[in-house]
Amino acid sequence: MRDLPKIKKLVEEIDNASVLQKVVSAIAPILKTVGLDPTKIEDSLSDIDELKAQLDEMIGTVDKFNAYFAEDGWVMYDHMNAKIAKEAVRLMDEGQPKEAVGFLIEYYSPDLVQQELRTMSRIVAFRPRMRLAQKSLEDYSAERYHACVPVVLALMDGLVNDLHPEQKGIHSEGVELNAWDSIAAHSTGLGTLVRKLRKERKKLRTEELTFPFRNGILHGMDLGYANKEVAAKTWALLFTVGDWAQRAEQGLLDAPEPKPETRLKDILGSLQRTNEVKKVLNIWQPRTLQIGSDLPAFGQPEEYDEDTPERALAEFLSFWMQQNYGYMAKLISPRLQVSPKDVRLIYEDKHLESFEILSVTDQGASLTRINVKLIFEREKEYEFIVCYVDDEGKSAVMGVDDGKWALTKWRVS
Repeated sequence: MRDLPKIKKLVEEIDNASVLQKVVSAIAPILKTVGLDPTKIEDSLSDIDELKAQLDEMIGTVDKFNAYFAEDGWVMYDHMNAKIAKEAVRLMDEGQPKEAVGFLIEYYSPDLVQQELRTMSRIVAFRPRMRLAQKSLEDYSAERYHACVPVVLALMDGLVNDLHPEQKGIHSEGVELNAWDSIAAHSTGLGTLVRKLRKERKKLRTEELTFPFRNGILHGMDLGYANKEVAAKTWALLFTVGDWAQRAEQGLLDAPEPKPETRLKDILGSLQRTNEVKKVLNIWQPRTLQIGSDLPAFGQPEEYDEDTPERALAEFLSFWMQQNYGYMAKLISPRLQVSPKDVRLIYEDKHLESFEILSVTDQGASLTRINVKLIFEREKEYEFIVCYVDDEGKSAVMGVDDGKWALTKWRVS
């Protein structure tokens, strides 16, 4: 896992910081001449050793997890709970493989699957498949594994077929599902799992399976698949493929052009920014807003405080009323690459008459959820997510970075 670019970058940054930790006091006069505060830099470097230990532990956990479990049907993916992986590895280290597998099976509870499916909704190609995925979750909750497993395998197959550059399904020979800079789509992870998944299974088997052999199950040759272990592994596989699918949609399967080497001044500036961000986050508190007194439930954009998420949403809804799809698109995070045409497709047949802000919940210094009752051809409640981002749509911190509030969850149905 150390060969992943993002891991390499972290290791390099920590190594650079370790060197700086030793010399920063000696070069303090130079730092001051380029506008940097040596004291702030020393503060931000104080926990480097702890960060290095945490990174080494994380890399070790991922490598061990895949080594222990990939052949068995589990691999790490980017947003899998690291504490769960760590505990499973601990059980294996202590010679308790049965307990480790049982622990992972229980982790994939119906609630966890529902949570992961919400994450899958970010994948445009998966959205038409969500209805069947939810029905499969109902079957999973009711222990109807015979119904759940084939449908989830089919959904995964179609998703890969839609997004693979050569329009090949996961069962096709030569499809590796590798992706640059992905924990899940690393050759030791998803690649290992997929090769086993698509093994030919031409002989009829009735014994109970512990692995979701795609070909045997969908072709009716492996009949003993209807159990909790196979079902849990099938969901886990779908979510692992989901990591690959997100990168495929974003054009991130291949490595980008190399960036120029970072200069020392840039490294020091980054460390100083990190320290400033820490200070902002340490004092940040969510706002307690009363609708009707602190902000209007309905109003013109200028009635809401400037540089707030609710102001950005009010502007978005105001432009919707005016059917100004170009300005609506400008209020969506640049990272989503949403064009006015994309907005028009969603909104042109919906004529907003009014709205009522029901609640504003700050979930972080850079993320706010706003529940709104929208009144157009019908009346319905929606949740919008507004984030503070920079010009590229990357997460930023208000008070430290130049940025703006922009919508990241913006669609209505």
